[in-house]
Amino acid sequence: MCACAKGAAWEETLQFFTGMLQRQVLLGRSSFNAAIGAFEKAGEWEKALGLVAVMAQNRVNSDTITCTATICACTKGSEWEGSLQVFSEMIQSRIDIGTVTFSAAISACEKGSEWQKSLQLFSEMPLSKVESDAITYCAIISACEKGAEWEKALQLFNVALQSRGECGRIAYSAAISACEKGGEWQKAFQVLDAMLQSKVESDEIALNAAISACEKSAKWEKASLLFSVMEQSKVESSNITFSAVISAHEKGSEWKKALHILNMMARDTVESNLVSFNAALSACEKGGKWERALQLFSILLATNVECNAVTFGAAVAACGKCGEWENASHIFSVMAQSKVEYNTVNFNAVISACDTGGEWEQA
Repeated sequence: MCACAKGAAWEETLQFFTGMLQRQVLLGRSSFNAAIGAFEKAGEWEKALGLVAVMAQNRVNSDTITCTATICACTKGSEWEGSLQVFSEMIQSRIDIGTVTFSAAISACEKGSEWQKSLQLFSEMPLSKVESDAITYCAIISACEKGAEWEKALQLFNVALQSRGECGRIAYSAAISACEKGGEWQKAFQVLDAMLQSKVESDEIALNAAISACEKSAKWEKASLLFSVMEQSKVESSNITFSAVISAHEKGSEWKKALHILNMMARDTVESNLVSFNAALSACEKGGKWERALQLFSILLATNVECNAVTFGAAVAACGKCGEWENASHIFSVMAQSKVEYNTVNFNAVISACDTGGEWEQA
């Protein structure tokens, strides 16, 4: 059975283990560990926890291998509570806890968005005289990123760099994402720059996060620069990438560049989504290009993409700014037929369109 587990043949391991249980064969810890390891590989955290309970019933003591495999299974299932339960039992039973176990428990809390519990576990490592490794830092930085704790994420990232001299791609990406969530585009740039200068290859996640940071801060030139870096590095761009770049140009009132990026999506056979179209529509609205806005709006209606209040609002506003009250009214009526809930902004836009067009009676 152990040979099957080592060969990652978890299905055969479980089948063999089940047969032994049915025959009431007295099983030892190694057999249980092999079965729990198989459940961990299969992502069956509930069954892994169940086997730990069976071990206790049969008076078979758990060891580091047992508990670590169970915690890893819980991690894969984002079951942080089960992970911490096993971790606490290890402390009570005085079972040796190493780097791998700590990292798995921290990762479980990270996946469950429990960044404070991840930090608590991380702080216990020095007290337990357990060293952190690259996986530990990746997990704790990711936990802080998910908790929108960009300062803590960046602090831990710098500690990892100073203590280890290097960080993995996941740690870099998590640190950049944390800065992006905190609206710290300059710090996101600094981390990305460090990543590009190191031997760590940048990926879509890191670059997308940096572009989004620039987009949130209306730094369209920086976003455009990063987009060029992605193309030169041959990193594949997704609709998330394109949408962020278009949004950056929209915030910078660069409607021509926004439309150019939207056209590039079609060229690169990247599927456009509502976010990218809405951003391009808003860019045209800000640039006073109502005809372009209507053209995009017509394309959207012809696709399977479902429009929302932002879509209709941008199209109505584009027409409203130029006094195109008839087009604005038509879009508003289409909005009502589409059962999209309109708001004060939409009402004001169509009223403004009628007012600008001198059609006060329509307003």
